[in-house]
Amino acid sequence: MKFVRYADDIIVHCYLDWEAKRLLKAIRKRLEECHLRLNEEKTKLVYCQTYRRKRVRGYPKQFDFLGFTFKPRTTTYKEDGKYVLFLGYDCAISQKSKTRILNGWFKMKAQVNFMGIKRIIFQV
Repeated sequence: MKFVRYADDIIVHCYLDWEAKRLLKAIRKRLEECHLRLNEEKTKLVYCQTYRRKRVRGYPKQFDFLGFTFKPRTTTYKEDGKYVLFLGYDCAISQKSKTRILNGWFKMKAQVNFMGIKRIIFQV
């Protein structure tokens, strides 16, 4: 079993459906023993579909983690001088993070423009 952890956020990688469900139950039980609990809004089982795995229904295929969206994406690699397309599972900046960054940039740009106008008017 592999896992990725950052502070209190964790991704656990499992190969089989029953293994993921059993592990989630064990994690939930262990946290309760420590008087802690999972954030049920953020806790979910996700199917990471790639070209090697058969299609499975009933599970979401993407999730956000630390500002990135992980989901099936078309990927390329070069083999014998030719590019080959395949379905991989990869990450890119999440829409929520893009929006937050753009809003911050526009706010900063508006402040810079306001300061420029203020200098012209008041010759500061």
